Amino acid sequence: MKTGLGCNSFLASLSCLTFLSCSVLLSPATPAHALNVSLGGGGLLDPSSLTITSVESFDTSDNNKQGLRAVLPTGIRQGDIWSGEMNQGVYRLTNTQDESAVRYYWIDRVPGMLPQQSLSEGGVSIETRVEKGTENSAAGILYHFTPETKNYYAFVVFKEGKYGIFQRSERGFRKVVSGSVKAFKPDSTNRLSVVPRLLDMEFYVNNQQVAKINDGTRPQGAAGIIGIGAGIFVYDNFTTFEIQKAPSATQSITPTKVKAGDPPAEQGNPSAPDPAESTPGQATPQDQCAGIFANNQVKLILRSIEGTYSGTLLFNEDTFAVKAGKKQAGLAGTFSSSGYDYAFEAECKGETLIFTTEGTVYQLKRIQ
Repeated sequence: MKTGLGCNSFLASLSCLTFLSCSVLLSPATPAHALNVSLGGGGLLDPSSLTITSVESFDTSDNNKQGLRAVLPTGIRQGDIWSGEMNQGVYRLTNTQDESAVRYYWIDRVPGMLPQQSLSEGGVSIETRVEKGTENSAAGILYHFTPETKNYYAFVVFKEGKYGIFQRSERGFRKVVSGSVKAFKPDSTNRLSVVPRLLDMEFYVNNQQVAKINDGTRPQGAAGIIGIGAGIFVYDNFTTFEIQKAPSATQSITPTKVKAGDPPAEQGNPSAPDPAESTPGQATPQDQCAGIFANNQVKLILRSIEGTYSGTLLFNEDTFAVKAGKKQAGLAGTFSSSGYDYAFEAECKGETLIFTTEGTVYQLKRIQ
């Protein structure tokens, strides 16, 4: 398991150890580029869509030395403006000197993960608050962290009831979006959660969605905690999730029941071409759901053999295997990648296919 932490801004010019990642100075907010940002409107987080894979409770009676706990420092270290303390079931990170400093700690794996998985492919949450600090002091989640480039997202809450989402990239450290939180609890920790949905990252405060960001890449890499500015930052219950797999295509289809005395189903026109011999992606006159459909984001290629559909979904630069079956006026099935299945439904209307997954609707036009 790889782990790491951020070093102070005044150490940035020095050579960091191999397990360190240098933090950066806070810079003025700049407009987000190449990001698709949506604010609020997503409703409440559905816990049933997530499976907990690990919880770091910061309980001192817990002898577990794995996970995030293994990289968190305790006590005061010479030459370091940051100090840490694990006490009364929480972790406190303190910096009382430098208001421009950023400190983060990260891990890329938890026990039980498959070798090909990364932590940010699943959801992450933390209960956190700024116990003491300025209006610019913030604490929260480090997400989508790449150790090689030191790029990441920071989802944080401020002392006065606001949230912020920051991005560290080749352009530096910048604010993407911030806003007020109606569900903010001023005298307690607030739960921040980041949940990936395909290329989207959904951000929640106390299970209320506040933003959704799509930067054109699938969320992956390491995750952890972050503190911004001067203050005392409190963390509890760092939790990782796995997005629940959708049911298989065959499970999502209800077989048609035939009553006694009903005439047998038509066997089709013997002179019609065999679907198994059809050109891949080419629709037969009887099948509006087979073919190639696309818009500026999604391309869906579907082939039909005896009522069962298979094919490929191209979403930006990602490719997914598709399996589906008939459902009333359309299809129900899954598309899969890296061992994860995502449920979808499709409604076939002439030259249009309405593709719906995770509450997001895409209108695709037939191109073949």
